[in-house]
Amino acid sequence: MVQNAAFPFTAFLLLLWRSSFSTHSETSSSSSSFGKLFLLYISLGVLFAAYSQLYAIGRTHCVFFLWIFTSQLIFTSIFTTIINKQKFNRWIILSMVLSGAATGLGITSSGGAYIPCENEGSKMSNGAWCAFFGTVAFSLSLCIMQLGFQKVIPTTQSRVSAVILMQTNASMIATLICLVGLFVSGEFKDIKEDFETFKKGKPLYVLSLIGLSLAWQVMSLGLVGLVCLASSLFSNVVSFCSTPLVNILLVLAFRFTDADVKFFKEGALVAGILGFASYVYSLYKSTKKKEIASQSQTTRV
Repeated sequence: MVQNAAFPFTAFLLLLWRSSFSTHSETSSSSSSFGKLFLLYISLGVLFAAYSQLYAIGRTHCVFFLWIFTSQLIFTSIFTTIINKQKFNRWIILSMVLSGAATGLGITSSGGAYIPCENEGSKMSNGAWCAFFGTVAFSLSLCIMQLGFQKVIPTTQSRVSAVILMQTNASMIATLICLVGLFVSGEFKDIKEDFETFKKGKPLYVLSLIGLSLAWQVMSLGLVGLVCLASSLFSNVVSFCSTPLVNILLVLAFRFTDADVKFFKEGALVAGILGFASYVYSLYKSTKKKEIASQSQTTRV
């Protein structure tokens, strides 16, 4: 639930943006497709809640969670081919391979994996399935976002406004679903116990949750923005390519020794940079082709 609970922050950003840059055409066009927008946000909210909960269970009980998580690229490529009619070329395929390699090298060189006890075989199995279905739900949500921007969101609406609105509404619905599940399952008692027994104190516990939730919202806004500007596959590739960069920031922030960050020697950073550059080059080539095609049509006319 923490991943989606900071939707009031994005709602405030939306109000701030619209108060400064809103237009009458945005309001009138969005009201005409209310039914489709409602269905879009409900679908995304359900998927957000699903993969948040499934990832939490999978991360807790599955040793191979990060390897299953890496399969996002495969599912995203499958869904975007079916739903968004994504066309692939050698640069996009190379980018997917390199970004997957960047994440895989980081996983291989990292330690501290969860080690199950002897009697936790069933939990391991359940955790693996939860991680699998969470990955499917996340990939599907990215492709539905792209479909929404292509078919549902009015073209007259500001892209920034559309991105923030999608993230806010989907996160709000996901939070409500998670809240219901929290009270129905009785897990709210565990939260109260964690709050009471947190070693650093109750204020720091609350601040940690707020900071974590805000960080998730900022990251999610970036992912949705990349889907809007490019595609769901590009958004997924960028998130994978940025993994080594995040590890570098962790090293600088917490001053780990060289032994703690073997991924530098594994080439994860290089693979991430090359994967990102490959996809950007593919976008550049497709843009150039469109410009040449439009210029040739203008010349004929």
